[in-house]
Amino acid sequence: MATRYEKLDLDPGTAPSRKRRTSGCKCMLIAVGVLLTLLGSIGIAKLASSIFKGMREPHNALYENKTLAEVRNMSNIVRPLVDRDQKFDIVATVWVRTLDPRDNASGQYDWMHGEEHIFSDTVFRGVTLMDEHVHRQVNLSIPLETFSKANTLENFDIRATFKVVPQTPSLLDHITGFTSWVPPTIVFPDITPEGRDRKLKGHSDSSPPEALEDLQNAALESFAVSAPLIDLHPINSACGLTSVEEDEDVEATDALAPLLSTKGFSPLERHPYVVTRTDLRVVRMDKIYNKKAFDAHHNQLRRDAATNGCIRAGGGLTDGRRCYRQFAPRANCETRIELEIPDEKTGVAQKQVAYAPYLSVNRRSWGPLDVIPMPVNRERCPEGSVPETPQFMHVTWNLAYSGSTAEKLLLSEILGATNKYNTTDTEFKKMKAQQNVEVLQRIHGHKHSVNNRVGRMLIVDIIGKLINFIRFNLQFHYWYTRSTTVGISIIGSSLAGLAYTLLFGTDLWARKAFWEGQPLLSSLYAVVMAVYWHLLISSVILRAVLRLEGTDKFPYLTSMPASHLERASARVETKGRKWWIIGILIGAFTLNFFDTLREFPLISRIGPTPDPVPAEFAIPTSIANYLLNPLFLSADILQQVLNYRSKTFAGGYHLAAWMHVGVLFIGLVAYVPRLAWRAGGIRHPLSLEQLVTLGLAISFAVQGVVYKRVEQDIEDKDTS
Repeated sequence: MATRYEKLDLDPGTAPSRKRRTSGCKCMLIAVGVLLTLLGSIGIAKLASSIFKGMREPHNALYENKTLAEVRNMSNIVRPLVDRDQKFDIVATVWVRTLDPRDNASGQYDWMHGEEHIFSDTVFRGVTLMDEHVHRQVNLSIPLETFSKANTLENFDIRATFKVVPQTPSLLDHITGFTSWVPPTIVFPDITPEGRDRKLKGHSDSSPPEALEDLQNAALESFAVSAPLIDLHPINSACGLTSVEEDEDVEATDALAPLLSTKGFSPLERHPYVVTRTDLRVVRMDKIYNKKAFDAHHNQLRRDAATNGCIRAGGGLTDGRRCYRQFAPRANCETRIELEIPDEKTGVAQKQVAYAPYLSVNRRSWGPLDVIPMPVNRERCPEGSVPETPQFMHVTWNLAYSGSTAEKLLLSEILGATNKYNTTDTEFKKMKAQQNVEVLQRIHGHKHSVNNRVGRMLIVDIIGKLINFIRFNLQFHYWYTRSTTVGISIIGSSLAGLAYTLLFGTDLWARKAFWEGQPLLSSLYAVVMAVYWHLLISSVILRAVLRLEGTDKFPYLTSMPASHLERASARVETKGRKWWIIGILIGAFTLNFFDTLREFPLISRIGPTPDPVPAEFAIPTSIANYLLNPLFLSADILQQVLNYRSKTFAGGYHLAAWMHVGVLFIGLVAYVPRLAWRAGGIRHPLSLEQLVTLGLAISFAVQGVVYKRVEQDIEDKDTS
C-alpha cells in the first residue's frame, strides 16, 4: 500500500493584535473629564480672584470708594497724609541697652529707661510710596559691656526705630492735633532722642505739645515702628563643651513671638546675634476712608487687645514691645491726624482728618549669614581660655526700603514665620539656607541688594520646572499609548524601566519615608511623589517593551508575541551588535564609576565645598552614582544608536526631546555672570557628566527633526 502524505500545517498563524489604548468609551470619559476640569478651573480662578482682591483691599468696608476730586464734603472722609506723589524722608535711630549701676548685681534693667542711642539720622531721603528696592548701609559701633555682664538678654536690647517725615509742603504743615491708638495702659520705648527729651521735660502723650514742630514730631512718632536688632540662636561652645541645636518647637514659637529672652535657657541655647539686615515697608495705600467707619475702627484699636495685638501682663502696664502688629486688623487707623486747610477759593480754614501711613519692618527677613554672633563669653569659661570681650562690635547694617502693596505685606508676614535655619550648621548648609531665605524674601518684594538677581533666577527656575513637568507627562503619555516596540530599543528601554524602579526605592530612602520620628503625612507624601515620578513611568515602559496585556485569568497578565516588524526591529538592534552593546555599557559605567572623571569640573565651583554625604544616605547615593546614572546613560545611547541605524525616530515625542534640551540650557544660566542670581552664592561646578547629558539630549532632539517618526500603533501585516 502506498504511503500517504498529508499536507503539513507549517503556518503558525498570525500573531494576535494587541489591544488599542483608546476606545469610544475612553474618549467619552476623557471629554467629560476635560469639561469638568475646565469648569473646576473656572471656579478656582474666580475663587483665587476673590481672595486676591480681598488681600489687595483688605479693609474694603472702611473705604469711601471715591477719589478725592469726587468728594464734596471733606468732613465726611479721611484722606491719606502721604499719597503716591508725596515725598518723605525716613529717620532711623538705633538704641542699645545700658546697665543701670544699681542693677549691676542682678543683671536686670528697666527697659523704659536703660537705653542710649548710638545712631540717629535720615537713612532714606525723598522716597515715595511707589519706590522699591532702595538700599542704604550704615556702620554701627555697638558697646558690648551690657551683653557681657547681664544675666538675662532680650532681642530688643538693640533695637531700631523708624519714623516717616513728609517733606514740605505736605498736609502735616496744617496739623492742629492728633490721637493715637495707644491707650494709657500700654507703654512703648522711646522712638527718637527728641521724643525722650520731651518726656523728660514733662510732656506726655495725653497732653500734646503746643509748639507746631513738637506737635508734628509727636504725631510722626505715634505711628513710627520699633524693631529688634538681636536674634537669639544656639552657638558652638567656646569652652569646648558639647554644642546644642535649637529645638524645632521653640524655634516655631520664637518665629511668632515679638519679644524673646534668654531667661530659662543656657548660654549655648540662646546667644545674642546682631541682625545686620532690615527690610522696611510702607504700605502703598492712598484710598479714601469713610470717616465714621475710620473713627469706629480707630476707637476699637484703642480698647480691644484682640484687634491691636497687645497682651496685658498681670493687670498692670502692658509692655508695648509685646504687641504683635499686623496690617490686616489695624489698617491705616493707628493715628488720626486733625488738620485745618484753607479753602482754595474762599481761603476759609476747613477742618479735615488724615490717616497716617502704615510702617512695617519685615519680621525675620534675614538669613543665617545676616546675623553675627556677639563676641561675648556668656559661658563663663576659665580666664585666659577665650579671648577677652572687646569694648565695641563693628557691623554694617544693611537697610532696604520699598513701598509695598497690602498683599505683599501679608505674604511677608506669613513667610517670616517659616524662616528657619541653624546658626551652628556647616558653612555650606548656612549658605544654602541663606539662598533659600533670599528666594522666599524676593517672592514678596524684598531684594537683599541692588545687584541681587534672585527674582530673575526664580522666574527662570519656575519656567524650567514647569517645562520639565510637562515633558515628564508627555513621556508618560508616549509610553502609555505605545502599542508596538517597532523602533524601540528593547535593551535600552528595559534598562530605563529598571532604573526608574530602583530610583523609586532610593527616593523613599532619601526622603526618610516611614523612618522613626518621621511624620506619617510626610511619609505618605513621599510615597505619592515617588510613585508619580518614578514608579508610574517605569510600569508603562516595562509594559510596552514586554508587550504585556491584561487578561481575565490569573495572573491577569500575558505577554503578546512579537509581530514581524517588531522582530525585524529587534534584529536591527542586536544582530551582530553584541560587542557594541557591551562597549556602551562599559563606557557608561566607567564614566560614572570614577568620581574624578564624572565630576571633572569644566567650570569651577563658587562657594563652600558641599558637606560629606551622611552615613545613612551613603548607600542610596552610591546606588544613584554607580548604578542608576549608568543605566539611564546606557538607555539613552542605545535608543539613539537604534534610531541612527533604522533611520527612524522613537523613544519619545519630538516636543518632549526639545523640552529636555530647554530644561538643560536653563540650568546653564547659573554659569552666565550677567544672569547668575548673585555673586558669592553657591554655584556647583559644570561637570563632564552634565556636558555628556546635554550632548545626548541635543543629539536626540536633532534625530527627531532628521528622521521619520515611528507611529505609536502600527498595523503590521502579521497582525492583520
